[in-house]
Amino acid sequence: MALRAVVAGDIEQAATYGLADVAKEFADRDLVVELVHRDLDKDVVER
Repeated sequence: MALRAVVAGDIEQAATYGLADVAKEFADRDLVVELVHRDLDKDVVER
């Protein structure tokens, strides 16, 4: 999630990971980053 925030130029979200300065470098690139959880297609485990 931190990598997505940085590459997408989401400075506010990246700041929660201490990466706001790095995200500023990507802010003007208008990149779209899609984050999909790797286990989204797996069955739900009831506990």
